[in-house]
Parts: sequence; C-alpha cells; structure tokens
Amino acid sequence: MCRLIGYRGKTNILLSELVEKPENSLIKQSLETKLGKKGINADGFGISWYNQDIDDTPGIFKSTQPAWNDSNLKHICNKISSNCFLGHVRASTVGDVTINNCHPFSHLKYSFIHNGTIKHFEKIRRPLLNVLDEKLFYRIKAQTDSEHLFFLIMHFLLNDAEQSLEQSILKAFHWVIENQLQEDEEHFSKLNIIITDGNNIIATRFASKNNEAIPLYYNINHDNCSIIIASEMLFNVESTDWHLLPQNSYLTVGEMPLKIQVKSF
Repeated sequence: MCRLIGYRGKTNILLSELVEKPENSLIKQSLETKLGKKGINADGFGISWYNQDIDDTPGIFKSTQPAWNDSNLKHICNKISSNCFLGHVRASTVGDVTINNCHPFSHLKYSFIHNGTIKHFEKIRRPLLNVLDEKLFYRIKAQTDSEHLFFLIMHFLLNDAEQSLEQSILKAFHWVIENQLQEDEEHFSKLNIIITDGNNIIATRFASKNNEAIPLYYNINHDNCSIIIASEMLFNVESTDWHLLPQNSYLTVGEMPLKIQVKSF
C-alpha cells in the first residue's frame, strides 16, 4: 500500500522536516516501509502545499520516479515552507505508473491523497462517472480509484451549497460501499484519505466488510499548535505522542487555534 503524510500548524515548516529528515521519513518509507505489505513504494510520489499569501490553491509537484531517487524532491522540500501540506508515495493497485495517476489530486483549493483500494473498482467506475457533473467528469485525467473518489467527494461538495466537506466525504464513502454491495462478495474498500483546503484537514481510517483498516497515526504538538498525520510514525516511535486513529473513524482539524476531533463513521 501507499504511504502518506499531512501537516497543519500555526507556523510554517520546511517540507523536508517530514518528507526527508525524520528517521522514518516519507522518502525512507518509499524505499523500506515498516508496516506496508509491499516493501517499497516506487510507483511515483507527489506533494501539495499552501501559501495563503499568494492564493488559496495548492502548489503541486509530482513525479513517476521513486521518491528516494529524485533529487528534485529533496531540493524543493528544503526550499519550500508551509503551514499546511500533504505528501504521498505510491505503490499502485489501480492504474499505470503515469504522472496523472500520482497523488495528490487537486481541484480549486482542495488537495487529496489516498492509501488503500476500492476492490474491483472497474465494476463501479461507469456508474460513478455517471454521477459526476460535466465539469468534474472532464477533470478526470487517469485511471485510479483514488482520483475518481476525490472527484466524487468534490461533486457532492460543490453541487450542494449546504453540504460540508465532512458530509461530502461521508456521502461519497457511502455511495462507494452501497454500489459495491450490488456486486459480488469479493468487493470491499480500504479508504485512508487526507483532504485539505489549506486550512481544514480531514483524515480517515476506514475499511468495509469488517476488514482490518490500514493504520493511520497522528501526533499533536500543543506547544507548536500543530498536527502530523502519517501512515507510519515518523520519529520517536516508542513515545506516547503518536496515536493510532481508531478503526473506522476520522479526524477533523479545524482552523487555528487548532481544533481537533475524532469521530466514528
């Protein structure tokens, strides 16, 4: 499975503080995971970051190179600082190794990363595409279940003025599970996602049909008013600062001052 990280804080930090420098950094996880079933995540990588002094849309950098083998990633991460960013290294389950299949996916001010799979996604892809409005339908660039899930969330969010991002995620997950139930018994979903608008973050740890969800951890630093979300603990792995998000629950991070809630699906 893929590996992912997310950061939201009161102050900016260099992206390298999480992507490169920790003892179990995202780059190190791309080469050797501690918890993933696959030993490496070599099918591309990507980062998104926000600078609200410029505008509210994310900067995006993606590559089909393995993260450990791309010197541009290290150069960029040591020159960009942000108070909100996402990072992802890919081990593909759906879709070829192409730039369009690499995460993060973005639309307007939103960026999104996913770790997991929608099993037999090809059987529900057509009905999912039929749900999307025309503008979002034409935004789909590649094959992944992840990109389609993101634009399903965007569809529910942007086509109902009263729908919150949280409600849109719940509605999209419910749509996927309900449509999978119409297929055979082998269908299931594992949906660990992080999505942000540059101020708020929502992270999920979800698995359907009583499957064990993929681990997702979070680390709150009250002194720095910040939170890190990650597939694997990045540092101080024996400390009590890292918390495993409970099975089938999600984490919401509000705007400053940091407001964090853990809720069940």
